[in-house]
Amino acid sequence: MTKVEAIKQLMKDNGGAVTLKTIYNEIEKYYPNAKKSVEWQAGLRGVLYRDIGKSFKKLSNSVYAVIDYNEFDFINVDADKLVAEKEIIAKVRVLQSKYRKELLKLLREPLKTPYKKEKAA
Repeated sequence: MTKVEAIKQLMKDNGGAVTLKTIYNEIEKYYPNAKKSVEWQAGLRGVLYRDIGKSFKKLSNSVYAVIDYNEFDFINVDADKLVAEKEIIAKVRVLQSKYRKELLKLLREPLKTPYKKEKAA
């Protein structure tokens, strides 16, 4: 199994999207020699960055997913399937970033109705 295949499988086993921290913590389950190099974290990031657009996509800061992951399908759980906490955290982080950008855009727009000073009685 290559590093790309290992990271893809790790992502799929975690709902399709994971944080960089999750990759660092769980990669050895899929690629046992992943941490042999002194610069193993940089090596994993290099694999991710090189394959963005081919195998992976970046959803947010330190959050990556398999290329066919749909970030707008928030939490769609079958009744018989439990959702891991890390999967929920990763999905919340993705949407937080999206909504934060939208909120900042709205806050930067001028007010549509001007502020009116109340008259003193």
